[in-house]
Amino acid sequence: MRSLSLLVTAGLAAAAVPPGPAQTLLRAWSGAAGDGLGSAVAGLGDVNADGRLDYIVGAPQGSAGAGYATVYSGTGGAVLYTVQGQAVLDGFGLSVARAGDADGDGHTDFVVGAPYEDRGALDAGAVYLYSGLTGALLRASGGAAASDQLGWAMAAFADVNGDGGDEFAVGAIQGGANNGGYAYCLSGRTGAVLLTFLGDAPLEAFGSSIANAGDLSGDGLAELLIGAPLNDSGGSDSGRVYIFAGTTGVLLARLNGPAAGERFGASVAGLGDITGDGLADFVVGAPGAGPNGPSSGAAYVFSGTGSVLHVLEGDAPLDAFGSTVASPGDFDGDAVPDIAAGAPADASARGYARIFSGATGAPLYDFVAGNPGGLFGSAIDGAGDLDQDGLAEFLAGSPADASVAPGGGRAFLYSPAGPTLEDPVPGLAGVVNTVAFSGAPPLQRVFVVYGLSAGATVVPGCPGITLGISPAQVAAAVNADASGNGTVAGMVPAGMSGRTAYLQAAVPSACSVSNRVAHTF
Repeated sequence: MRSLSLLVTAGLAAAAVPPGPAQTLLRAWSGAAGDGLGSAVAGLGDVNADGRLDYIVGAPQGSAGAGYATVYSGTGGAVLYTVQGQAVLDGFGLSVARAGDADGDGHTDFVVGAPYEDRGALDAGAVYLYSGLTGALLRASGGAAASDQLGWAMAAFADVNGDGGDEFAVGAIQGGANNGGYAYCLSGRTGAVLLTFLGDAPLEAFGSSIANAGDLSGDGLAELLIGAPLNDSGGSDSGRVYIFAGTTGVLLARLNGPAAGERFGASVAGLGDITGDGLADFVVGAPGAGPNGPSSGAAYVFSGTGSVLHVLEGDAPLDAFGSTVASPGDFDGDAVPDIAAGAPADASARGYARIFSGATGAPLYDFVAGNPGGLFGSAIDGAGDLDQDGLAEFLAGSPADASVAPGGGRAFLYSPAGPTLEDPVPGLAGVVNTVAFSGAPPLQRVFVVYGLSAGATVVPGCPGITLGISPAQVAAAVNADASGNGTVAGMVPAGMSGRTAYLQAAVPSACSVSNRVAHTF
């Protein structure tokens, strides 16, 4: 058994220039007033066997307060199923997750948590398992006692008992003999408790986060990560993550947060093998960490052996970066899984989410909300490659967004694809330069913008879509042709000789931006 404290100086990942890649807002959903839509999001895989990956969004205050969750088709975003909670204030939809093939019918199923449901006792909590093929309720399981709050976090797991159905794990953050929390591994076929996982300390909120880590040890079997962000092993609320053998429930290791208040383990996610050593790797969020001011937040990326690969940092005090972490899949096309983290509580509480290279830890993509108070990034997940272009899509929730309805919340689906912008030609100061673009939506208005500093500028009307230039000024605007191509031309002042300018194309009507070009004239 290992018990490790972090070496936070190892693998530090920081970038001097913010990212500026192509990105597109594919879809956006809005809840009715008070729904809190976007409190939870998850990629599900292909639930309806149409060859495209699907996804789910939770709204725990919707349906007159009982909560609901909606499964959307990866083909066009049509609603496949909407499932609803049983009673007001149950929190149904506060957590959602893929359940694997729980019933053995060959199709992915899904689970929805209701941690405040009074099944059996007040706030005992419950988790609901649904058929992915039909949307029908397969079964519900409740917490063991009052205030357990079962259903706070969930994760798909493998077939532990060999009955042909995949299992899933679910956390209860205030249960157990010492109110420290517990987690169950539940049979997908029967709902029986196959394994019970426990932490070490009272009131540590064990089960706040759960993830299938993949095979960390090389034995061919997956391990389970369970976070306890209020554990005091490294100081008050320093946090801890427990690593369990998934098939036996044996405790394999403890990872301790390095300092008081970090809340290490508030979020966890398996990443796949980002190092190429044959072992799975994982990420742990610590939203109370203070690398760039109090509660700026951090996310620690670990190899399967427990060594720190990267430390990813929030930008500013109170960002709470690392409140959420996820595996977004391969966002940059290098065949290495990447890393995502959310920061819902920046200075204006608008929030942001950022995707980092799994290979290097460098930031790749920024998604920055445009509406203050929306808590964008409170929920994030990879959606998989929905459009089969070789790049994964990304889900983000903004549960307090009031831009459409007060407290309605919103959820968003993003693609890492967009128009392509070329370098200016001839690329010299003091003469007219031409910049070409391709891959824009046909006949749509394309704005080519420029600036002298990299940064982040939100495209108006396009939540999360961000130009990698700040401040950004419009150089020219032109309609793309029927093939999505076009050019703009303009004089570059002689005084720009030897200086670097950043250029990018934006299509506000399609909420799409190109790659950023950095050119020294």
